Amino acid sequence: MSSSNKNWPLMRELFAAALTRPRSERDAYIDAECAADEALGDAVKALVQSHERARSFVEQATVSPQPAPDLLVGATIGPYRLMSRLGAGGMGEVYQARDTRFDRIVAMHGKKA
Repeated sequence: MSSSNKNWPLMRELFAAALTRPRSERDAYIDAECAADEALGDAVKALVQSHERARSFVEQATVSPQPAPDLLVGATIGPYRLMSRLGAGGMGEVYQARDTRFDRIVAMHGKKA
């Protein structure tokens, strides 16, 4: 059995305990707890670093960009006057518009270029 498999319960415990500390104190905590086993300390530090990179990636991936200014509101397309943007996504944008022929409110979809 490899040393990392043998130490997994301890690694998991040290990893969890390190995460409860401020980032600036984690390495010192791990160094103190693993003074007798440098390889164990390096393995725990690698787990903590991997956890922080994964968390950073998830946080970046879930941040929504600011909506672009809506330059089409007020524009006229055929008999339709765009009143407001209702939403936007991967397939395009949806606008609330007024059909000037029948004086009614409609939704219009525009594909993204």
